[in-house]
Amino acid sequence: MYHIWNQAIEIPEVADQREIASERVTIKPFEPEKDGYIFLHGLAIVSFKGKMYCTWAHNKVLENSDDEEVNFAVSEDGGKTWSPYVKGGLAPAGIAVSHGSFL
Repeated sequence: MYHIWNQAIEIPEVADQREIASERVTIKPFEPEKDGYIFLHGLAIVSFKGKMYCTWAHNKVLENSDDEEVNFAVSEDGGKTWSPYVKGGLAPAGIAVSHGSFL
């Protein structure tokens, strides 16, 4: 089993946590009237070798059905801007895909 945090560091209580500066960035806007996608969900994002990769489930019909796609985008500036999305084609036709993950 691998731990994703340092177990020697205690996680602070909610009351002791501080806010961090953040900025909202849209990777793929929800625009069904333009591209036909009515479901966008299951985001996964990772930083690797100086780039950030983001993947999500995309569907023009029903959520979690066998015609769902996993599409992705790439950022080369720490997540401030993103490439246009790319159709992932990560599953054979008729296989339901959903939330992306990275290993």
